[in-house]
Amino acid sequence: MDNTMETQQTQQIQETYKQSEDILRMSLSNDAVLQYIKSDIDEAKGYFESQVYPQVKTRYDVYNASDEYYSDKMPRLHSKSKIVSTDVADVVEWIMPKLMHIFFNSDDVVSVTGRREEDDQKAQVFQDLLNYQINVLNNGFMTFYRWFKDALITGIGIVKCYWERKYEYSDTYTEYLSEERIQEFEANPEVEIISKSDFYNADKSNNKKDVVDNSDNVAASENASPITRIYEVRYKVKKIVKDRPVIENIPITEFLFDPTARDLDEAKYVIHKKQVTVDYLRQKADAGIYKKNAVENAIENALEAEQDQYTVSYLVSNKTDYLTNNNNEYDTPRKKITLYECYEKLDINNDGKLEDVIVTVAQDEILRIEENTYGRHPFFALTPHIEPYKVIGKGYADIIGQLQDLKTAILKELVINLALSNESKLLVREDAFYVEDFLNNRPFVRIRQNVPNIHNVIVPINPKPVHQLTMPMLEYIDFIRENRSGITRYSQGLDGRALNHTATGISMIMDASNQRLELIIRIFAETGIKSLFRFLVSINQKFVSQSFVIRLFNRQLEISPDDLQGDFDLVVNASITRGTPDQQMQAIQMMLQTTMQVLMPLGLADATKVYNLVKIMYEKLGYKNVDDFVVSPEQLQQQQQQMMAMQQQQMGMLPSQQQSHVPQPATQGNPQAQQQPNINPQMLLQMLGGGAMQ
Repeated sequence: MDNTMETQQTQQIQETYKQSEDILRMSLSNDAVLQYIKSDIDEAKGYFESQVYPQVKTRYDVYNASDEYYSDKMPRLHSKSKIVSTDVADVVEWIMPKLMHIFFNSDDVVSVTGRREEDDQKAQVFQDLLNYQINVLNNGFMTFYRWFKDALITGIGIVKCYWERKYEYSDTYTEYLSEERIQEFEANPEVEIISKSDFYNADKSNNKKDVVDNSDNVAASENASPITRIYEVRYKVKKIVKDRPVIENIPITEFLFDPTARDLDEAKYVIHKKQVTVDYLRQKADAGIYKKNAVENAIENALEAEQDQYTVSYLVSNKTDYLTNNNNEYDTPRKKITLYECYEKLDINNDGKLEDVIVTVAQDEILRIEENTYGRHPFFALTPHIEPYKVIGKGYADIIGQLQDLKTAILKELVINLALSNESKLLVREDAFYVEDFLNNRPFVRIRQNVPNIHNVIVPINPKPVHQLTMPMLEYIDFIRENRSGITRYSQGLDGRALNHTATGISMIMDASNQRLELIIRIFAETGIKSLFRFLVSINQKFVSQSFVIRLFNRQLEISPDDLQGDFDLVVNASITRGTPDQQMQAIQMMLQTTMQVLMPLGLADATKVYNLVKIMYEKLGYKNVDDFVVSPEQLQQQQQQMMAMQQQQMGMLPSQQQSHVPQPATQGNPQAQQQPNINPQMLLQMLGGGAMQ
């Protein structure tokens, strides 16, 4: 890409930047905006460094059972024994499989329904699109895994969602065009004109007789009208290679927010703080996204590479080795600069109302100001244990961290006592025997003369036995941990005594232990997850500008912008299924039998309802791609129509005759059944093993 292309970006980005500049000139000055932003950054950083970071650092240390954490907390015991308890990590790691199974046990993380009847069909298209964007485009399983785990450990998990649009440019083309055609090229956002020169002035003798405008066939000859001018135009064509939402995990160390906010949605500002390289800033400036002079000023102000101890590496590892200073003068493009991407509510045009703007700042230089077309900040948070009127809630380190510390101290004492018992110390009289024989482990030990009592020469020092309440105390600590976390030995299948209980009793115990986990799941679903999907709906409606095709479950789905317009409701598929897998399968089979034997003859169910139940049953068996085994009613109807059309074509029948000669199956009850294929419930029941269920 040449220098001309490097200094330009897409037309949309350039227009947005120009509009931002116009707004800035019409209202607040550059210094005024910078003053507001610096005040917010200082306020948020002060709160983070004094309140948030120490709290989160302790939670990570407890989760990781950090060696340095226990060395500071119990130096005498930790110097003798390094054993630690990992109760917090055990609880978190046990909860994670349950969370992931509940949200990702099917292909649909969320269900979309239309608020109006005309939106019902669009809702299914939107549901397929959202699940495709989550699971395929953004590796949703791992993104949500990190999101959930951050929330359980630190008390808050954060993801950022934004729309990414990237273009790819073709090779340079050369054409000879008229002025009218050039204007059409300039108006086309997919065409980037590199150069334009007067063809006649450039060369009057070469190819003058045979040059033809490739678009409007305007002849360029010696007798051409002087009004018609032909230009040699060099241009490139750009096409969209990425046009999708991006969801990425944001560590707490990169997240600053208004400390006065009781909820993240009502915060006056939210800031994404990140470390970027000098090379990154200059590439953004060359692309026309950041102001070039502001970028160079920021680089000049950053005389030394910044050292920030509030990074995720230091938070997790508790090591300062990562804080190296790479100030080599030959390594300038790799130097780190802190960039603040501020999502602010400012009265940018002095109308007495707050507007949503995005201000990017580095080294007290405003690199860019733009309107926040999202209408809100793009951050979404989860917290498992909500603290009323606080953005950050409690993690499991707050709930059972104290119990882990107490259990660790007791375990250390037990190990030390056991070591002393197995290798006890001795009291010896050096004047009574030759100590060298004893230390060298010789087969005999020589006794000196005049020893009155040989039994008093070597006396073992027996340590005190473990107190009789030590083991009951450990059991009591585990009991309190189970009460606080809701994770019992019954729910983990670790209590052998449960084998003697009835199935009903165990089911009641499991249901009781799942209540706290159910609450966490419902909080996740109703807060951050639902807000994220509502945001995805809105940005898809805003930024999808052309039709496209996605491949979903071995079928192609074409989506147009019109398919995404409408009013929709979202339902996050999150609930703990009752009973064992065998009990769940029996319940599904009973529902299937009732549907086919009772509801279908009455016209209260059709083939689609049966297909949905079969789909759930196959998914419970672990087969995600149900269409490989079962033909959906829609596909069956299409196949029947195609076969009918082929038969009628072979018979040479006209379309008008087809309507009168093709017999239609009689239907009763539900009008929707008229569009479904005729299915014998008893036959289908036998095919699905219904006879065994009776």
